[in-house]
Amino acid sequence: MDLSTTRHRQIQPWWQPEFAAISAVVRRHNDISNTLSMAPLLFKPIFRSKPGGGVDVRPWCHGFYAAMKLRLPAWSPLLSLDNPNYHLLLPVLLFCADENGRPVVPGTDAAVVKRLRHQAPDDIPAFVEGIRQYWMPTRYERAT
Repeated sequence: MDLSTTRHRQIQPWWQPEFAAISAVVRRHNDISNTLSMAPLLFKPIFRSKPGGGVDVRPWCHGFYAAMKLRLPAWSPLLSLDNPNYHLLLPVLLFCADENGRPVVPGTDAAVVKRLRHQAPDDIPAFVEGIRQYWMPTRYERAT
């Protein structure tokens, strides 16, 4: 048994598919973080293309909501209609449903939902920056 090979594999598991997937996610996260820090107006989410043209934001929104649900209690202030920043989540949550299939944003006028969904591809980049700005004081508060 060659111990140098064994040690190399333990220290650098880059050859494993699991590491490649995690590495890709971390690289994407860092790219997004750098863009939002240095040039937030250049941020462009990756949306699915529709076969006939245009974009489908639903998978992106569902992914964002899935990540929110990992720490939903932390997001609860923004989910309150009383919060002045509630609107920040609308471009995403209008495409999402809870575990029972009910809209996450209940009671919204159908015409308003249709308009906001149509605008979502353009609104989501600003939403991401708005959410980042919302959480920024909390991030720095924890770091100190």
